[in-house]
Amino acid sequence: RKLPLWCIGKASAQLARNLGFQNIFTPSRKEPENVAGLLATLLQNLSPNQGSLFYAAGEFVHLDLSAALKEQGYEVEKFVLYQAQPEPRSWLKIRAFLQKPRVGGITFYSQRTALLFKERMNSQK
Repeated sequence: RKLPLWCIGKASAQLARNLGFQNIFTPSRKEPENVAGLLATLLQNLSPNQGSLFYAAGEFVHLDLSAALKEQGYEVEKFVLYQAQPEPRSWLKIRAFLQKPRVGGITFYSQRTALLFKERMNSQK
């Protein structure tokens, strides 16, 4: 827990502190709290010769941080910790919701969620 831990934003950094991590870094104030901001901050503050990096991620990522860092000369090992799978039972509830007379909007947490939604809606035509 003394190794440097690079977090994507303040919420994950706070969770890391609560778990006992001591050497925590997040994107600088001028960088967005997303993977692009984390990449920019890593490139600005960490030299490739400081050692190999452990990259914990999901199976599907918007921007592959390990590939981007490797292109810059960093040694990175990516570990897939989870897989997001579509939940087929949700579609009946989703269809019922979308048939309501007043739907105020739709939000997506990730690009993958939006793509899965689009694929499913297109397959229903």
